[in-house]
Amino acid sequence: MSASAITLSFWVRSSLTGTFGGALINNAANRCYPFSYSISSANTWTKATITIAGDTSGTWTTDNSIGIGLRLGLGTGATYSGTSGAWAAGDFVQPTSTVSVVGTNGATFYITGVQLEAGSTATEFERRPIGTELALCQRYYQKRISDAYATGVVGQAYSTAAAYGSVSFTQEMRASPNIGLASTGSALNTISFMSSAATHPATIGTIVAANIGVNGFQLTATGYTSGFTAGNASVLYRYGSGEVWNASAEL
Repeated sequence: MSASAITLSFWVRSSLTGTFGGALINNAANRCYPFSYSISSANTWTKATITIAGDTSGTWTTDNSIGIGLRLGLGTGATYSGTSGAWAAGDFVQPTSTVSVVGTNGATFYITGVQLEAGSTATEFERRPIGTELALCQRYYQKRISDAYATGVVGQAYSTAAAYGSVSFTQEMRASPNIGLASTGSALNTISFMSSAATHPATIGTIVAANIGVNGFQLTATGYTSGFTAGNASVLYRYGSGEVWNASAEL
């Protein structure tokens, strides 16, 4: 089995000097790589860069659980200390013979700019605008939160007992998502459609999401007894405040 190298980099500062350490570990906590780095000047920001050969053993998850974990050792006993610079079948926090920050009264330890990358080269830490980060997150998850009686989806009644409306995502999602909807009904904190020929609370049947894609989906509501008029505008809204729908395209 082939595996690629990865490179860990970060900036660190401590009131102590010497050899410090940490470990990368898998989700099952039975495969890890203890690593070490040095701080030669107290209270001075130092960049640590550690290149780690790919592991060809163990199980590494690729779903939404922990794929690879990073541990930074601040002091641990022999049970959770291993050999530096080698993959091991164990549950280690750091290498042996490293500085114990917690063992020194009043010691300080700061860390920032942590980055784990494929390959053997550490690039500069990328600081992205909040708008960029939000758009990247919305590829995986979006939701609509409504204040009391605020409009959720504008649509149309297509019979006296049914209505539909389309939802467009703010950001194209990673894949066609799973859609979650608030409960339907006529009580507070449920969702319902309303049109010019209907009043709320209305007795309704079901609201379902259909034609789901990376850019949006369609909501169809059936089973109304409040007398819609085909062709009239309709509005999906929450009777009270809270979530109307959510879309999840997690790995």
